[in-house]
Amino acid sequence: MKLAVRKFIKYDLAGGTEIGMITVNSNDVRVLANMTSLQSLTIRRALADKLANYPNVDGGGNIAIRRGIFQAVEVIIQNCLSIF
Repeated sequence: MKLAVRKFIKYDLAGGTEIGMITVNSNDVRVLANMTSLQSLTIRRALADKLANYPNVDGGGNIAIRRGIFQAVEVIIQNCLSIF
C-alpha cells in the first residue's frame, strides 16, 4: 500500500495539488506533513519519502480512525487560517 501511495504522490497527482499526510495506529496520530502544494518533483519526493520509514498501521479500530480524522480536519483548518 505504501508503495502505491508513494507512486501516486510522485507521479499521478496533478501539479499544484495540495496534500497533507496523517498516519494513525492504536496508540498515536501523527502529522507527517501539513498541507503542501506539489509544485516540484523535489517536494513530491520529500512527501513520498515520509512514508518509507513509518511503521505499519496496526489494527487499532474505529477509535484510531476517528482520531486520525479529527487530526486531518485540524490540519485543514490550520491551513485555511494561514491563508486568511
